[in-house]
Amino acid sequence: MRNTSAISSVIVRSWSNQAARAVGGRSVLALLCGLLALVAVVFGYFATREFIYPTFSSFSANESAVAILMGLLLTNVSVAVSMLLSGFLILSPSQTALDNLLSTMPVRPNQRVMGYYLPLVIVTVLTTTVLFSPVFVSLLYDANLSLFGALWVAFGLASHLLYVVVLNLAVYLISLTLLTRTLAADQSFSRLTATLVMSASSLATFAIALWRTDFFRAVAPTHHLNVHVVMLRGVIEDGVRPPLFYPAAAVCAVAVVLLLWVLLNRISLLSAPLERPAKPRWLESLPFGRHGLSVYGSQEIKQAVRHPENYLFAAFFVLLSSGLVLSSSLAGFDLDRHVPEVPLIIWFSCSLFAHNSYGRTLPAHWLVQVAPRRRSVWLVAKLAANCVYCGALAALLFVVYSFASDQTTAASFLRSLPFGLLLVLGLTLAGVVLPYSERYPFSSAFSALFGAILGLPLSYVLGRLLSIVPGELAGAAVLTLAAVVVLLIYCADRWKTIVDGSGG
Repeated sequence: MRNTSAISSVIVRSWSNQAARAVGGRSVLALLCGLLALVAVVFGYFATREFIYPTFSSFSANESAVAILMGLLLTNVSVAVSMLLSGFLILSPSQTALDNLLSTMPVRPNQRVMGYYLPLVIVTVLTTTVLFSPVFVSLLYDANLSLFGALWVAFGLASHLLYVVVLNLAVYLISLTLLTRTLAADQSFSRLTATLVMSASSLATFAIALWRTDFFRAVAPTHHLNVHVVMLRGVIEDGVRPPLFYPAAAVCAVAVVLLLWVLLNRISLLSAPLERPAKPRWLESLPFGRHGLSVYGSQEIKQAVRHPENYLFAAFFVLLSSGLVLSSSLAGFDLDRHVPEVPLIIWFSCSLFAHNSYGRTLPAHWLVQVAPRRRSVWLVAKLAANCVYCGALAALLFVVYSFASDQTTAASFLRSLPFGLLLVLGLTLAGVVLPYSERYPFSSAFSALFGAILGLPLSYVLGRLLSIVPGELAGAAVLTLAAVVVLLIYCADRWKTIVDGSGG
């Protein structure tokens, strides 16, 4: 366990060092993290007060409704955890410089693998807590819980969160081990399939639970992803529990998490960090052109399409969306009724591909400095390539979801296109400030998370600003915002060039 913690600390320290170098020093990184935390707190407060609490406060007087909603929220937590882990696992390089360093150290394979996943568990738990704590607080605010009741609810939610995180990781590792060790499958196919199995199982359980829930009769199914609601019913609903119920439930909850962690440790004996997959030679016939913009643009498109994390993540989205559309059609599940704002979700997912465009070209940035072209030409080509790549993937997902949703028509794609391109530019800016690196595990995932958390409040502010702009000026407002983001990207790149050149 000591070696596992040491490896985890090395991973966190290496990523923090890379982040500090990326933003120009530890003081700037600390200021940036503090600003991010402040924005998240302010946004969480206003979002809770204006939207979340008014929605859930009406259910607080109905104990049965609170119990049903708690069960659905616990299942929703599992879905969010599986989606976060999917992004973290696929967006991160499978072979890094740290692997080469640890291969020469007296570290057992299971300690190395668990050292990788321990920071991932911590980050996933913290992220999910930030996302769902306003909902749970709003739902239970008017429940008049005692001090013991509040502490018991906090313990039940924390144990459930740890349970689903470790369970999803166990499902991923079991699937990955079976594919690579038993079937000798290709590593890219194995990673993609294992991630799909992990996320699809959570989505299927959530869909079945939602389908079988009867809100009128206050009847909801109990399954392994919401079994912790049984622990919470004792303090949410009026009723007498046996004296040994609470200590027995606490022991069971802790024991299950510990057993899953031991299982995860045993599984890691059979798995090892995979080698980095070779880049495919797609788009070889794409011409380079004679002008600087076409040369850079062609190269950026090729690098985006050939990037291992990019094509794995794109395949994950397309296959998962196809399975979701197919299963909802066969089961008669109305996607538009339960999933609002599908176009924005698609654009947000596709914009994540833009954040690594700056970092994946870091080793060749010296070429840009000595090339007889201005850096602005290279940046314009990079932004254009990001918009083309993310826009093409979004168009494909719109086509996939059009079979099960009326929200993803050609007209809605065109309406949402300006906002989607703004998201692409925003994630590109986040990738310039805190770039992706192939040298450190999960650096890409943390960079994407940084951009996503910062993008949520900015998207809210952007939506409110555009709502007060007259319709005839909306296009001009979007173009102005896009120009501002492009200018910020140029300034951030110039600042990083000066810092790197001075050895900062």
